[in-house]
Amino acid sequence: MYKLVATFSKALDLSDLRILNHSERVAYIVLKLANTLGLPEAEKNAAVLAALVHDIGISSTHWRVESRSLRPPQSLITEHCLAGAELLRKVKSLAHLAEIVLHHHDLWDEAAGTPRAALLIHMADRVEVQLRPDRYILGQVASITEHLDQLAPNFWPLALAAFQEISRSESFWLDLATGNYVEELTDFIERADSAAEQPDLAEIAGLYATVIDRKSPFTSRHSRGVAQVARWLAEAAGLGPDQVKDMQIAGLLHDLGKLAVPDVILEFPGRLSTEQMLVVKQHTYHTYHLLSVLTDHPHIKEWAAFHHEKLNGTGYPFRLDASQLDLGARIMAVADVFQALHEDRPYRQGLSLAEITPIMAKMAANNEIDRELTDLLLTSYPVDEN
Repeated sequence: MYKLVATFSKALDLSDLRILNHSERVAYIVLKLANTLGLPEAEKNAAVLAALVHDIGISSTHWRVESRSLRPPQSLITEHCLAGAELLRKVKSLAHLAEIVLHHHDLWDEAAGTPRAALLIHMADRVEVQLRPDRYILGQVASITEHLDQLAPNFWPLALAAFQEISRSESFWLDLATGNYVEELTDFIERADSAAEQPDLAEIAGLYATVIDRKSPFTSRHSRGVAQVARWLAEAAGLGPDQVKDMQIAGLLHDLGKLAVPDVILEFPGRLSTEQMLVVKQHTYHTYHLLSVLTDHPHIKEWAAFHHEKLNGTGYPFRLDASQLDLGARIMAVADVFQALHEDRPYRQGLSLAEITPIMAKMAANNEIDRELTDLLLTSYPVDEN
């Protein structure tokens, strides 16, 4: 579970260099604070896990960048805390994080009963947003600590004292600046993962799909739609129950890499420029590598990430051909094309089955997508024309 959440955290922070690895660094600072304070293992685990998803309530690239400012708008603070908690409550294995995420911007109030994990995230977040990659890190320490001292009444006194202790070590700051913190954080995640109950992968994938599709109103149901079509095709093609379930999960996750695509491109009201299209083409590459964490289900990674590959070898980003694309990858490609055509997009209304049929038939004739699967879908799938 921890590896999955860490992967999702990384995906959320890919969309802009200004927020790259923000959640990961916050989680590392929380880990250091929790260790210094000697928090119980279960509380520490929850704090680090919540830190990885503390901004899950923000899908928009613009607002994710804005949230990393020293003084984000109060409306943004309130909305993303509420949205994040709501999302987490719907996932059984992550529901215990909801209250932490809900309160991770709360100011210190001894009488409020705010979860200690939330207070640690608040402290860590306010440290991380001050880091500037264009300046030597040790030259920033004095201004960061001075700023925190000025805001001391806003922080849990024990958290502030713990931070003051760990901040004396130059290696703490150098690890943050160089990325060497990753080794310690990864070791912690792997230990926590080995002791944790394994979550329902389909449930976690459903959470991911919701956040992915919130990136744009024009993709508000895309991942779930692709998953539905892919599941139907998998069943119709005779795949077994386990493969059908994995196909649905792959459908939910196939656009995970789109979290790295800026909103302005996803919502562009017309044909994308060459430069914009090159940005979009990165998304399946990111999906492939992000899903490498699913070592027990390696085909999910391939089925999810190969949906823009073509049988004639002209697809992207791996330029695979028919000899390298199995039935699952072919199903996903057909499902994605169908769902994309059937949905509203910024530049057109969703197409009817009658309009979709000649487009997909031509793609099949050009050996871009599988002809048999295309025929099966277009002649037998129960299309909702509403």
